[in-house]
Amino acid sequence: MTVYLVGAGPGDPDLLTMRAARLLERADVVIHDRLVGSGVLDLIPPGTLLVDVGKRPGDPRRAQADLNALLLHYAALYEVVVRLKGGDPYVFGRGGEEALALLNAGHHVEVVPGLSSALAAPAAAGIPLTHRGRSHGFTVVTAASAHDVASVDWFGIARLDHTLVVLMGGALGASHRHGIDRKRPVAGGAGRGDRLSHNRMSTGGAHHPCPARTGPGSGPGNHRDRRCRGL
Repeated sequence: MTVYLVGAGPGDPDLLTMRAARLLERADVVIHDRLVGSGVLDLIPPGTLLVDVGKRPGDPRRAQADLNALLLHYAALYEVVVRLKGGDPYVFGRGGEEALALLNAGHHVEVVPGLSSALAAPAAAGIPLTHRGRSHGFTVVTAASAHDVASVDWFGIARLDHTLVVLMGGALGASHRHGIDRKRPVAGGAGRGDRLSHNRMSTGGAHHPCPARTGPGSGPGNHRDRRCRGL
């Protein structure tokens, strides 16, 4: 029996990998997160057991240990178990923790990478994460809580000639206190990337829901989306 940790990508089923699509067709049970796109779930054949373990705002916090136990439960019952995660399982998806729990219990695990919103959202907005002469790399962090913000070496990141990608950035508003220039351009997206905006750190741009991107590659002139023109 194998448990497949599958990345569902940023929501559009056209961006799902072929390997992921084939596994969804074969799965006995699919255990999925809230951020998995409905179009991706529509690819799952009728009769497949679907288990929604998504965390929603306001719901009691589900401990990761409980999710691990749930995976172990279904892994003991079914031949093909798919753990379907938004984006990539190993990019802020706790896929590593789930893989370790399964491996320690003697189950075979296969990881199927997915397209992370850290890459897909900037690309959809026309923002190159790297650009010769402007950004020589990119850094991906999370800022979902004050603890996350405190754990990031913002001063170190600020010294890099990098584009900064922040996923789940609800606590990002204080980042300028940690070395990020207030005048640095910022672009913010909400939900599955269907809304985009530009701003500066000093005028509230850091408060946009994530993914949010700041850095040399995030200037408004780089956007092709007609909704962003003139911002």
